[in-house]
Amino acid sequence: MNLDTVQDAKFSCISELATAQISAEKEVALLQLTLKKANIWLDQIKNKLLPDAMAEVGMDKFTLSDGRGSVTINQKTSASITADNKPEVFKWLREIGEDSIIKSEVRISFGKGDLEKAETLVGELVAKGLDAFLNEDIHSSTLSAFVREKYSEGELVSEKITVYQYKEAKIK
Repeated sequence: MNLDTVQDAKFSCISELATAQISAEKEVALLQLTLKKANIWLDQIKNKLLPDAMAEVGMDKFTLSDGRGSVTINQKTSASITADNKPEVFKWLREIGEDSIIKSEVRISFGKGDLEKAETLVGELVAKGLDAFLNEDIHSSTLSAFVREKYSEGELVSEKITVYQYKEAKIK
């Protein structure tokens, strides 16, 4: 086997893999669309068609003849408040003495390197009897960029950092 034949085989393999990726991406997109449609159909059946059909004949419970179970219609309640309406609704809840359902949460973002300021503020809040806590985190993209930079400089990172290096093919 000559060098050209080996190269042609490698290029053929690469082409087949790229074609397989395109096919797999299309299949995933189709399955996601199918799932979305199936969920819409399921919601239509369980929230409209079946309850309406049973109400039409005055039933709120029905046992399937094949023994797979029984159908019961339950009343459910769901509520939401748009962002624009929250101040007015919260004022109303306070007026009627139902403000205990309103949860208050204070979040303050500190910049990188401001740990001391954050710790000081949390300490002051705890001293005032508030249930304050400090959550430290590094965004995954920030950590990844840090590791890439250290590796490009020939430096190692802590063994406590899990590093996963991989290659990704993207087809547009």
